[in-house]
Order: sequence, then structure tokens, then C-alpha cells
Amino acid sequence: MEEKTITYLTPEQQEAATAREERYYMRKCIDEEKNRSSNYFFGFWGALSGALAGAILYGCIRSNGVIASIAGLFVVFMASKAYDATKVKRNINKLYCVILACVLALPVGEFIGCVISMLADEATSGYTMDFIRYYINNFGEFLSESKINLVLGYVFTAIGGYKVIKDIKAQDKKLEEMEEALAQYEETE
Repeated sequence: MEEKTITYLTPEQQEAATAREERYYMRKCIDEEKNRSSNYFFGFWGALSGALAGAILYGCIRSNGVIASIAGLFVVFMASKAYDATKVKRNINKLYCVILACVLALPVGEFIGCVISMLADEATSGYTMDFIRYYINNFGEFLSESKINLVLGYVFTAIGGYKVIKDIKAQDKKLEEMEEALAQYEETE
């Protein structure tokens, strides 16, 4: 039977191993960010799909008679995460894609809320398809009836947009710090 020997790293060796792992992680993050696609059209569609998912929640809240504007933050959050999932570059264009997707999704959420309210009302459930056709044909009138909710939803979308800007700046700063740390390490070698 063989005897196994256990070797221990000295503190200097442990420190060097930790530094190698950190450099590997930093290079991996920087390379991943640089290899992202520049297809902002695809990023917009990702953001729109996330915003529409958030708009469903917005509509569900709206259908309960509650002002659903705070759900505008969730719409922005979902749009931002869906944009990131598309692996498109995260820069100021991300903000434009996310905000445009939210601007398009909030009226849909408002419409979903109205439809859910109609479906929940037993007295008018037989007229639901007429209601849907009416609002599709008269969407402008629907928007004017829902303008307070939409304006408040857009205010919360703008607040969420500010958060997106902060996240982009924080991510850019983190990448710059990583690049500086790698450059300093390469100078000392």
C-alpha cells in the first residue's frame, strides 16, 4: 500500500496562487465583455421580451384597481435582465433599447389590466371579445383614458432608467479597475 504525502503551501505560495486566480478571473471578465455582440437590434428584441413579461405583472396589478405605476420599475428590471441575456454590449445603447422597450410595453400592460378586469367581471364576461376588439380598434381612446396610469408608469420607468445608467457606469468602472490592475501586474513581472 502506498503512502500519501500531504504537502502544504507556504504563505507566499498561497498568495501567489490567489493572485493567479484573481488575474485569471479579471482576464476572463474583460474578454467576455469585449467579445459581446454589437447587434443592438437583437438586444432591443431581448429587452422588449423582458419588458412585455414585466408588463404582464403590471397588468395584473392594474386589474385589481391599484395604480400599477410602481410596477414600471419591474418592467425596466425585466427589460434590462433580458437585454443582458442576449450577450449584446452593455453601453449607453443598452439604456436606449431598454427605455424604448418599456415605452412600448407599458400600454400593453395597461391593456392587459383592462382585459383582466373585464374577464373578472361576471356581468360583462360575455362581452369580453367585443371589448378587446373595441380597444384594439380604438387604441388612441384607450390611451387617453389610461393616461394618468401611463404617465406614472413612465415616471417609474425613468427612475428605473437612472438605475440602468448607474449599473452601466459601475460596470465600466469595474472593468477599468480590472484592466489597470492587470496592467500594473504585467509591469511588475
